[in-house]
Amino acid sequence: MKSLPRYVPPAPTHVDDGDIPVPRDVSLPQCGNEYLDRRQIWQPLFIEPRPAEWFRPRPPADYLKPGGSITFMHMDTTYRPWPGRAVIEIHGVTREGYSVWVNVKQFLPNFFIRLNPNQNALQIKNELEQRLQRKFYKDAKYGGRAQYIERWERVDNVRSIMRYSTDNPFIYYQVFMNHPKHVAAAREFMVRGTGASHHDMRVEETFEANVLYDLRYMVDHGLHGCQWVTFRNIRIVPQGHPERVSRAQLEVIVDADDTLPLQGIYHNTRAEGACVVKSKIDQFF
Repeated sequence: MKSLPRYVPPAPTHVDDGDIPVPRDVSLPQCGNEYLDRRQIWQPLFIEPRPAEWFRPRPPADYLKPGGSITFMHMDTTYRPWPGRAVIEIHGVTREGYSVWVNVKQFLPNFFIRLNPNQNALQIKNELEQRLQRKFYKDAKYGGRAQYIERWERVDNVRSIMRYSTDNPFIYYQVFMNHPKHVAAAREFMVRGTGASHHDMRVEETFEANVLYDLRYMVDHGLHGCQWVTFRNIRIVPQGHPERVSRAQLEVIVDADDTLPLQGIYHNTRAEGACVVKSKIDQFF
């Protein structure tokens, strides 16, 4: 097999689109019949000192107190769909410039359904639970729950629901599921009919069953992003702890009910909602 000719890259005149210059008269390693990307090979050799303003200040050791609170600017929301219980992730930056990662637990995915007065809500709930138990019986990741429907509550005055009116005869319920992966299955059963008599057991309509889990949390707790928020009763996750999942300077665990969006709070003589902290690429590290 003939070897590939030696590659001598031209002398770089500028760096464009993240490209990294390669020294002259250097042969690139080969992988099969293809050259490896120059950035992968020479990246470690061309790390220049970062400007001082890129570095975050180091938080003092006593900045957080167990059971206390933390206030920061909320930048982004994601979630981890872990098999046991999904966890909301809140990312942000404090006034001092410390990066924050908050793991929010105990938030149940939920959606709304509409029943007519002649339907038996308890019977529908029990039938739905049985169908979910059968569906996820052999699912190693999202099955094995004692119950898939955590709560089933009647709600009134839910004006956010499409076509809602206090004059109509329908009854509305909010259904809380054990895991986000169970919501779509529950909705499908309710639309098709959960029991043997599909026409009688079918719900009138479902609402907000396709809302993402992290967006559902933000809506339910009054978060809209790029705003100041306080989390109370925090549990600190120090560096090296087995529960730690981030490289943020500050990582904590809280319950969903301890979310407190701030409105009209003053911060450095400016309204908290109008004061924006400095941000950068790779914001949360």
